[in-house]
Amino acid sequence: MNKTINRSILIIVPKKPFYDWGNSLTPNEEPIESYDECDSYLLDHDWDITQAEQFLKDNYDELFQGQLYGTWTDESAWPEHRTWEMFLDWFDWHFSSMVWDVFPHKGIEWEDW
Repeated sequence: MNKTINRSILIIVPKKPFYDWGNSLTPNEEPIESYDECDSYLLDHDWDITQAEQFLKDNYDELFQGQLYGTWTDESAWPEHRTWEMFLDWFDWHFSSMVWDVFPHKGIEWEDW
């Protein structure tokens, strides 16, 4: 039987300006228009969408940097003046208060990044 875990989830989805920036760094390669995967962040299970949005507003630059680093590790090529408004232009985000573990028998492993 499936079980829920005691977390909610925030999913960050890149939009066209993010891909345009990444593609500008490699003009001789085939442009990327979307990724097959998105980054997800586990949040407190008691949070609602308002608290998730506040977390995002408070931490958008760290999350923004993680997205940039995943595409290009040379920070000198990153946009310098990243704002909350720019984050919203470059990324969509989704929140869910229900996180289902469809493999509860496998256990969870933690990995440092």
